[in-house]
Amino acid sequence: MFDEVFEKNDDVILNNIASDNACYFSDEIISKGEKYYDEGRVTKVNKLGNVFVASVSGCDDYTVRVVANEDETLMSCDCPYEDNCKHEYATLLAIENNDYEEKELKPYVPAKKLSEEDLIKKIPAEALKKYILSDKGLANTDFDMDDLEKTFIEYVPKQEYDYYYNNLYNCYLLKDEFFELYDSYFDEIRTYIDASDYLQAFNVIKSIIEVSHDLDIDIVPDLPELGMYFRIAYRKASKEIKKEIEKYVMSLIFHQYYNNCYLEDMIVHMN
Repeated sequence: MFDEVFEKNDDVILNNIASDNACYFSDEIISKGEKYYDEGRVTKVNKLGNVFVASVSGCDDYTVRVVANEDETLMSCDCPYEDNCKHEYATLLAIENNDYEEKELKPYVPAKKLSEEDLIKKIPAEALKKYILSDKGLANTDFDMDDLEKTFIEYVPKQEYDYYYNNLYNCYLLKDEFFELYDSYFDEIRTYIDASDYLQAFNVIKSIIEVSHDLDIDIVPDLPELGMYFRIAYRKASKEIKKEIEKYVMSLIFHQYYNNCYLEDMIVHMN
């Protein structure tokens, strides 16, 4: 997961970025890259500050990242070719020809964290003793921080909605471990539902819905599962939290978010 937001650098000159970096490519790769660009295989390029993230279609769909610094240009591609490749050169040509769309990243929101020592201090002695004497606790010579946090989730600092939304939004634009983060959100939803923290579960669910809508991401295969957790959180929540969820559902209806059958079913069958 990325840990910084790239800032704009107006000093970087982009109109010669391909020719300025041609020395890093063989003549054969340059020729293939030019052909790829001419054939329109660079399907999408997002400019995120001084970082460009491109999708290039070949034998498969590949992701190219270009970081345009004032002193050097850094390039990477997830294709199997071990040297600077045709996908990278095609992307440089797209950048040079202004074939990109500028996007704004959301402000970086760091996770709220407690050290292992501080978390242990917050846990009541009887609860900690019960954990240590359990099969799970006895199986660990040292404390497993992940397990400790899940077991005593009520003592762990809660992340704000912006933490979930901004990180997922930025991760998708940067194509940086998006699906790993996305899957971890489902784990968090299950953990909070098991802990009866329905407000926090709702915040994570809401962030997934909002990012999928704002970036037009197709997450249809996961919406039935997401809908199930949404319904559980709503049914088991207190009256106060129910009102907050109902207010959000009304905004979904008002803004016509339910433009696919799964999200519509999620709303209709929430009760």
